[in-house]
Amino acid sequence: MFVSLLGAVLRHAERVPEALAYWSPREQVSYGDFANRMTRAAMALHSAGVRPDDCVALDIVDDRHAIAFLAAQYAIAWVGGRALPLYPDLPERRRREVLEHFRPPWLIADRREPRAGLIDVATLASVGDAATPPPRCDDPERPYHYLFSSGTTGAPKAALFTGEQMAQLTRVTAVMNDLLPTDRVLPAKAWPSAVGMRWARRVLDCGATLCNLPFPRTWREFVDVVAAPHVTGASASPWQVRVWLADARDQPIAALRFLEIAGAPTFPNEIEAIRRHITPNMMIIYGSNEAGIIGCLPPTAAADAPLQLAPGLEAQAFDEAGRGLPRDQPGRLGFRAPWIASGYANNPEANARQFREGWCFPGDYGSVDGNGGLRLQGRSDAVINQGGNKIIPEEIEALLLADPQVRDAAVVGIADALRGERAVACVVLHAGVTLDSVSRALAKRISGYALPTRFVALRAIPRNNNGKIDRNELRAVLERRG
Repeated sequence: MFVSLLGAVLRHAERVPEALAYWSPREQVSYGDFANRMTRAAMALHSAGVRPDDCVALDIVDDRHAIAFLAAQYAIAWVGGRALPLYPDLPERRRREVLEHFRPPWLIADRREPRAGLIDVATLASVGDAATPPPRCDDPERPYHYLFSSGTTGAPKAALFTGEQMAQLTRVTAVMNDLLPTDRVLPAKAWPSAVGMRWARRVLDCGATLCNLPFPRTWREFVDVVAAPHVTGASASPWQVRVWLADARDQPIAALRFLEIAGAPTFPNEIEAIRRHITPNMMIIYGSNEAGIIGCLPPTAAADAPLQLAPGLEAQAFDEAGRGLPRDQPGRLGFRAPWIASGYANNPEANARQFREGWCFPGDYGSVDGNGGLRLQGRSDAVINQGGNKIIPEEIEALLLADPQVRDAAVVGIADALRGERAVACVVLHAGVTLDSVSRALAKRISGYALPTRFVALRAIPRNNNGKIDRNELRAVLERRG
């Protein structure tokens, strides 16, 4: 029988009301208390006039209201609405664009913004004890939640998930992480971020505890954080882990049951270093906002092994004409699974490109081998076409990041009158290292058209809020430098 995400939390609240659902230095919230906050928020929304299929935007920016932000997402499901989260780290320009594009009739906010349909966050907890909860409308097939893409290659798009799709996505990911009710989980970005809210759904669905803390910037901070609230699981981006590895010289953390790394490529040499210095219980996760969880590299797999597909997911490589390719032949990757979004909201052009006949095409390039293993080569929209030769930036970045002279690296294509595009390698160097030494070292490992035509030293590689390389911003940096 289908159990909605809301239903799972209410079940935990009934069975183990004193169990801890949420931990932060500011407050600790039990499942019983959290269920009470959800119920009051649902009553407030219903009393305000929110009805099934209404779009409700969440624009809560004060971290003192983090738990209210989380409770409101479940309350929106309770009344049958569609949650449109505007996370506090969303740039103001993008926030205005989203509000203009979706025109939500309701806005839950903690800042003054005179407009119709405004619900102050304080009213979510102001309903009296005598009020009657509204009927639950969290139907499996009802559209429930918008998830925005990272926007690394253009304006972010909003994938729309039904209640059942969101529940299946949440549960298959929790299974792959072997998440237990006894776990205390620190997401890479708890508040404010979409990453943190995705983890919150997984954690609360299985009755574990979400830890909301500023994410550790150094290895020593991470060790201290794991010890303080007794964290047993965490997630991080490859970029964050690279920072830790610069200082990690101790033995791996024994108390850490799992470390999920996601959001960008993690290369074999880095995987081996993470297992030696941070935890052997690390898992690489590959997914997308549209397709959710796609595959993983479990802790027991070799660092250069193909990714294992999520249970219940189909994968296929396609050529540019949309024809399926044989096993081991690289192409544009497509995926099918029960939890994949049905499409983007209000974006027929993107739907035509990325959703077809039940397949979702997030924009990745790679192959599927005879055993169903997935090998990624990079983003199809990041491939550089240099004089008719295809260059995959991620492959060159892997070689640069394996060079001990390099702290961070990114490769992008810039316009070239003769060749159409040319590859430029941008690197962050360790002290005393020269560009010449890096380019010579790379030339020993690749040659010909794949070798970048230019090397540029930067103080930092521009990244978005999820830690992914912001290639558009990187091109703009190169243009400004000339």
